[in-house]
Amino acid sequence: MVIKKGTGKTLRSVLFIGVIIAMLIMVIGLFLYSASPQEDDTAIPMKDLITDLAELNPIAILDVGILVLMITPIAGILSVMFNSIRKQEYKFVYISVLVIILIIISFSLSLFR
Repeated sequence: MVIKKGTGKTLRSVLFIGVIIAMLIMVIGLFLYSASPQEDDTAIPMKDLITDLAELNPIAILDVGILVLMITPIAGILSVMFNSIRKQEYKFVYISVLVIILIIISFSLSLFR
């Protein structure tokens, strides 16, 4: 069971683009934070993230960059899964679905902790 060149190239591209986007977001957040440091620099709860982003809160922008970085591997798994479906490589599809299920279970467990 070897990953074909197209699948590996797609995965590499998705991961690379995700990291670049996350880093750009975090650099913008760091630049805004250095321009106007805030007294309360703790992480922002998810429920307040949208409103703080609208206010250009640097901590919220940094949090979004971290979230993008965390979502990047999931996007990579999804790209492998869809590419495997297209190429009819069902072993990779099953493995990708299993990994996604494990991620959902662990995320769900972390919410109720």
